[in-house]
Amino acid sequence: KNNLYDKYKTFATNPLLLTIMLMTFAEGAEIPENFNDFYEQAFIALYKAHDASKGAYIRDKAAKLGSTDFKLIFSYVCFKSYFASKYEFNESEILDYIAKAKAKCKIVDEFKPEDFLKDLTDSVCMLVWEGLTLRFTHRSFQEYFAAYYTTQLDDQTQEKLIRSWLYDSYFARSSEFLNMLNRMEPDRFEKNILYPGLKEIKKACKDIDRIEILKLFFNQIALVDEERFDILLSINNNYFFTIHSFLRKKMKEKKLLTNRRTGTKETNALYLKLLEKGYKPIKKSEIMEINVDDIIEDQDLKEVLKLEFSDIFSVFDFGMDLLEKWENTSISNKRKLSSILEDL
Repeated sequence: KNNLYDKYKTFATNPLLLTIMLMTFAEGAEIPENFNDFYEQAFIALYKAHDASKGAYIRDKAAKLGSTDFKLIFSYVCFKSYFASKYEFNESEILDYIAKAKAKCKIVDEFKPEDFLKDLTDSVCMLVWEGLTLRFTHRSFQEYFAAYYTTQLDDQTQEKLIRSWLYDSYFARSSEFLNMLNRMEPDRFEKNILYPGLKEIKKACKDIDRIEILKLFFNQIALVDEERFDILLSINNNYFFTIHSFLRKKMKEKKLLTNRRTGTKETNALYLKLLEKGYKPIKKSEIMEINVDDIIEDQDLKEVLKLEFSDIFSVFDFGMDLLEKWENTSISNKRKLSSILEDL
């Protein structure tokens, strides 16, 4: 496969993770194209048989849990630690997470947190010791299982959790967690994340012009020195911008949007116009931040700004069309039965 290494590069360059890939391949005779399927199959392969050097030997699990219960406990640990931005642990910290998961998930079979930890490190290899510190074998395992546990939440709880997190976390939109959650339950993702977000954006945009729409998403631009020749955005609202990013992905999937900005002198009219107006970083590698309000006071700059970021308007219009479609089809009422069943 010409692209297999590139796609799984962070796995293939690590001996332990590469072994996990080989075990997954041995189990299913393929490497899944969908990352969610890969993580699920990797977990199944690891839970069934860890020690490949002993052929068909299946290592006994110290906690004596079935794979379903084990996955639920581990996913809660990942969920709680992920939203706490906790990516490494000492032994007492991880045992505390496991104990809380045991109490929360109400597993029928009794087990000791110490035994569960032994399985995590020795049999299933989701965590590895580095000196006295425990880390996830790969951060994406934490994201995947955190997303899995998030699917177990009811709609109202899921919506409130994600909205609060997106408002507070600058790095949320760059996380794979949301992509994984979207792939797991695309309909609920639309209902609980995109739909409420679009309603808030629509409310914030009532009776304002195009330039004000830009200011919903970013309030400053950063002018990078001429060697790099680029413009960066200073995000104004993390929540709105993440919703915008997912709408952009949807448009790209439908081939309704292409990247127009290339960061070159020939195409970046806004950069050239700002230089013409006297905005210029003084030193090499310096970044000059400019408030959007300052730019729009100059009519020439305002028009170039609107043109340069016209794709934001395209994404905004696409989102408003989707919102109208969802409201016309009663997205919040359409899935009442499924929501009821999830709570039972």
